[in-house]
Amino acid sequence: METVGTYNERLLEDPLINASQELCSSPLDTVKPCAVVLAIDPTPCAQWASEEGSPSPSFCSVSTYSNHLSWVYPQTEGDKECDQDLSRYRIYYKRYEEDREFTLIDSVWSPVQVYNHINLTSFAGCYYVTVVDRSGNESAPSNIVCQDNC
Repeated sequence: METVGTYNERLLEDPLINASQELCSSPLDTVKPCAVVLAIDPTPCAQWASEEGSPSPSFCSVSTYSNHLSWVYPQTEGDKECDQDLSRYRIYYKRYEEDREFTLIDSVWSPVQVYNHINLTSFAGCYYVTVVDRSGNESAPSNIVCQDNC
């Protein structure tokens, strides 16, 4: 930006040219988003069971499985308002409850609040979700949900 001005002082050059820089900044955001509440759809075991309780023939022909996750981002957490400047949700998975580590398997852009984990070899698995805001702050993990096989 360039402006022209004067000080009405004989010792100073007249007119003065002021070449100032434009600087835009915003405060550093270090506030983590609130944790989501995660849910998983139940397995369709009842529809696949025969009258005797053993798997039906249609169940035996299934070779890939999927788990449907959904979550809710809260407006408040305790007495604190939750930030709404959300960027994406990260989905973490581990195959067995006994496994120690979760693995980041995918992310979806906000405002999407569902995820289908497809092409699984069984229903079994555990999940949690985190939220990342536009500044890159990641929330605490959601509740952990686990699915078992029929």
